[in-house]
Amino acid sequence: FGTEGFSELTVRKLLASYVVLREGFDVLFSDVDVAIRPGFVEDLAAHAGDIVTQSNVKRVPNNAASGTGPGTGTGDVVLPPFDELNSGFYLARSNTRARAAFEDMLLEYRKHRALNEAAALNDQILWNRVLKKSCARARRTGGVGSQAGEAECA
Repeated sequence: FGTEGFSELTVRKLLASYVVLREGFDVLFSDVDVAIRPGFVEDLAAHAGDIVTQSNVKRVPNNAASGTGPGTGTGDVVLPPFDELNSGFYLARSNTRARAAFEDMLLEYRKHRALNEAAALNDQILWNRVLKKSCARARRTGGVGSQAGEAECA
């Protein structure tokens, strides 16, 4: 972790997905350490986004009334990181916007590699930089198709 070799390896996952998207196929990607729950296909299909991903948001039940959890007992507590997208599991639909997002991630990596800064990057950092920038741009221009929260756009 944190080496140029690690960065190169993680970026190859993005490159492989991009090649498949460019060939006209959707990509369902999962790192090997992701647990798959029943019904995940239906859940993914219910989202109309170009790229459907997960976040690293951790929610814990707020059971303060029973003394078993943090807070006041008025809903779940969201623990940091609050809005980091996770590149370890996603559905990318083969369309212009999804392909452009993957191209942007690969271009961002190449730019940093040319400056000998590649060791500081990995797929997750690129994923967050590019997709959050894309979401912000879409919000400014009114191009967000659906929105499930401040950290998610489609």
